[in-house]
Amino acid sequence: MDKIFYFCLFYILVAKPVLADPNWEYWSEYSVDIPVNDGIDFVAKAQFRFEGDGCYYFKVYLGQLFRVSEYFTIATYYVFRTKKAEQGWSDEDFGNLDATVKWKIGDFSFSDRNRFERNFSKGESLYRNKIKVKKPTQIRTWKIVPFIASEIFYDFNEFSENRTHLGISTVLIDGVEVELSYILRSKKQSEWSRANVLVTSLKYSFR
Repeated sequence: MDKIFYFCLFYILVAKPVLADPNWEYWSEYSVDIPVNDGIDFVAKAQFRFEGDGCYYFKVYLGQLFRVSEYFTIATYYVFRTKKAEQGWSDEDFGNLDATVKWKIGDFSFSDRNRFERNFSKGESLYRNKIKVKKPTQIRTWKIVPFIASEIFYDFNEFSENRTHLGISTVLIDGVEVELSYILRSKKQSEWSRANVLVTSLKYSFR
């Protein structure tokens, strides 16, 4: 039954749109999680985005994660972003506030992350909501965690972007996790455009 479930998800969320759309990007992500005490972690994240013949975007997060309970966390970040513009690179500074609720139903784990993002450089605000569902499984001795997720972007005037995620993660060694995922990214500028994104993530945790 699990095989049928994952095959259907793959076809609906990945195979069908990928075959229909030639636009591709690659995102490479890294994160480090260092405990300060039992309830607070220092977190650093970096993301590189590639399209065509090179990197066009870089973002770094520095902040703290507060573990309020097993089912609720709050995080604050300073974010620096630079991306290619017509002339050189364009830099921007952000502040992020995340509140995440987690729960379980049977073997399925759910998370609902609510992010308020303030662009200090432009004086603009954005709300992002990401709901994620994952279910641990095992292939012989290999433990993996397939997941699906959906994230919406709202700029307090209209919905400006949607990302649909499908991927798997696994622990390589204690404290080191890797993740491979596909994102169908829909973004509104003058009109809605769509891109296929392949994402690899490497996560270190010292907790």
